Amino acid sequence: MANNTSDKYKTIDEYINQLIDNGLKVESKTNLRNHLKYNNFTYCVEHFNKYFINPSTKKYYDDVTENDLIDLFVFNSKLSTLILQALLEIERSLCTSISQVLSETFSNEDSKKFIGCMERGLILQINDKDLGYMMRNHDKINRSDIHKELTNYAKRETELIKKYRSYGISKEECAKNIPIWVLCNYWTYGTIVKILEYVNKYLRIKILRFYFNVKPDKRLDNTLANYSKDVINMFRIIRNRVCHSSEVYNIIIKEKDVNINKVLDEEGIRDKDITSRTITIYEVIELILFFLQNKQFKNNFKQGLESICKQHISSHVEKECWKSLINQTKLFKYIK
Repeated sequence: MANNTSDKYKTIDEYINQLIDNGLKVESKTNLRNHLKYNNFTYCVEHFNKYFINPSTKKYYDDVTENDLIDLFVFNSKLSTLILQALLEIERSLCTSISQVLSETFSNEDSKKFIGCMERGLILQINDKDLGYMMRNHDKINRSDIHKELTNYAKRETELIKKYRSYGISKEECAKNIPIWVLCNYWTYGTIVKILEYVNKYLRIKILRFYFNVKPDKRLDNTLANYSKDVINMFRIIRNRVCHSSEVYNIIIKEKDVNINKVLDEEGIRDKDITSRTITIYEVIELILFFLQNKQFKNNFKQGLESICKQHISSHVEKECWKSLINQTKLFKYIK
């Protein structure tokens, strides 16, 4: 098992001996060996060492065992899974909301009074008048840019595309004949963010009102129209982290744009007198809960958080080396 920070190959037992030499109390070599057998040393040990190493001695604190490292690793993995499930739920709901609002706006009879009509949900065949109305915020965006963004994932060899392809029609032409409620199944957070950026403020508010199932409200409309896009973009970043096995338990996002912080302030997730301009895992979780609209899913998400905190953190709360982690991430809120 190779170590990414060293050119020298080491066996699992050599790594275990190295940990023991650094002061780690190994209660069960068999348990640690099995853990390292299926998890890369650099990720499952070195990424989590910072809380358990005494900076003055460069060795493990006296009361640290392999179970501390394993519990934090497993907690991070389970937290990543919970967050990914929640973000996928939000992604699906946002795609549905965009599809529903754009279809209603450009397909209903009343729209014919002041703009053209999108027929059969074929957004890629929308006329110039509708396109200009929908994308009023971005004069420089042309039809080909919109088509490319909306059809990027639809050009894959799906069953629907294969059906059209069997008649000798190109992928591009196939995609143009797919209605918006089918296209939305291929959109990711990147596409969602761009759509919310492209559309005019009226449509953006309408989409987010539909998503949150709320009536017109001046304060909330302002928050939704101006800041939600940045929160959703942050979800995209988090989704990428959890998919690539990066740390999330101690994530700190240094957000240059203050919009996410405004949402935290507006929704009472963070006290307004707090001057920190970084976003921690606690605040990410609270924003996810704010965006989750399915009550059952939201309750399951909370219960899952409480369960993994109890299982992997509550037994360590008295240890000095865990206190900074728990306090910094505010995870104590989920330890009942």
